[in-house]
Amino acid sequence: METFLTMDQVAERLQITRMTVYRLIRKGDIKAIKIGSSVRIPENSFTEYLENNEINGATKQNKKSSFDSLMKHFGSCSDARDDYEVILNYIKDNRTKAEF
Repeated sequence: METFLTMDQVAERLQITRMTVYRLIRKGDIKAIKIGSSVRIPENSFTEYLENNEINGATKQNKKSSFDSLMKHFGSCSDARDDYEVILNYIKDNRTKAEF
């Protein structure tokens, strides 16, 4: 049987207000269900939200290293405009929410 969390439980775990939890639900970041006049968040939906928003140590140094490796990978392109297009497409294909 699935476990559900209340709005207050989610707010407490994330150390945010209840209104912020409502906003996350409205944006579709956290899935929730309504039971009568109560809102409940499936625990697996809450866990998924946490996993999708994990930063994974994305510090300035890590971003610089990523940029350096990206330039190394695409450095063989001859035209600057081609470089720009290739890099933009690479970023679009490989970026994650955690990087922003």
